[in-house]
Amino acid sequence: MRWYLNDSSLQGQFATEREFVHEIAALAKLKMQLPVSGSQLYCTNKLSLAKVTREASCSQAIVQAAQVDEKRLILSWIAKSGPFLEEDRMPEQDDYFEFEGLDVTDHGLGEAARREKNGDDSGVFSFAGGAINFEKTPLLIQHGLSEDPLGHLSIPNVWEVPHLEERIREIFAEPQNWRELLQICRSRFGLLIIPDSVMERIERETFYPVVARRTLVLLETLHIIVSGRSARGALNAEALSLWNQHSQGGKAWFTDESEGNKHQFKNEMTFPDPENSANRLFCPWHGKIKTPQFRIHFEWPVPPGQSRLKILYIGPKITKS
Repeated sequence: MRWYLNDSSLQGQFATEREFVHEIAALAKLKMQLPVSGSQLYCTNKLSLAKVTREASCSQAIVQAAQVDEKRLILSWIAKSGPFLEEDRMPEQDDYFEFEGLDVTDHGLGEAARREKNGDDSGVFSFAGGAINFEKTPLLIQHGLSEDPLGHLSIPNVWEVPHLEERIREIFAEPQNWRELLQICRSRFGLLIIPDSVMERIERETFYPVVARRTLVLLETLHIIVSGRSARGALNAEALSLWNQHSQGGKAWFTDESEGNKHQFKNEMTFPDPENSANRLFCPWHGKIKTPQFRIHFEWPVPPGQSRLKILYIGPKITKS
């Protein structure tokens, strides 16, 4: 589940800059404490411009009221590392969303609505106390113009940091064994096919929490990439950029096997097709986990007319000599 900072809820409602800094610092600290799920707490790259008191913007409040360690923590998130919704924005043909007459299209709440419309579970964290009341859940978002609505979306909402932490820990609880890992992957990444044969193979291995955490990151990335495919199978600009970012260079997350390994280990990298028992799939493309050396083999590219990506193997490196 993706969480977005609802910057539309910043309406200059904080009595002092210090009150705002205290709350956003708590959010930044939560993001740092939860490394797996923390990467899911998105904000807009324009957050620094939002009004937090009657006089001060977000950036002004941080400069005036944040302690040195708080300032470093907050700015590392909202001004440097993100993640920012603009860098991973879901394409939408009819791209207009509003909440109680307020245009939220280009804000965190709008992106949560786009994601929800696309089938991705999304929620928002809102700042309490503004003139428009965001202290309720779910938030009913209208898709389309007021005079010509296209539909409505219900977005889960929290407005207290401890409640957000509770929700994140509940949703992103770390798996304690391989079976829990694959159950989480199947429920979270609906565009990936993970057959029982993957479970049967990986259960022979010692469970490594570090491998489980990295598997979640790699499979989520593949899920995002596949979600950006058109009906004809082409990747949109965002998905193509993400694929290129992680499939090229010396530190690529996803790589094809060398021609030598393809020949030497062809049988080992050929797996039963989960959708056709009479068919077998040669899958040299894989995601890489370094310590210990595990690999995730998957069918690539996704064939035309197929909407989901098949994950055929999770286990020790096949080509390890």
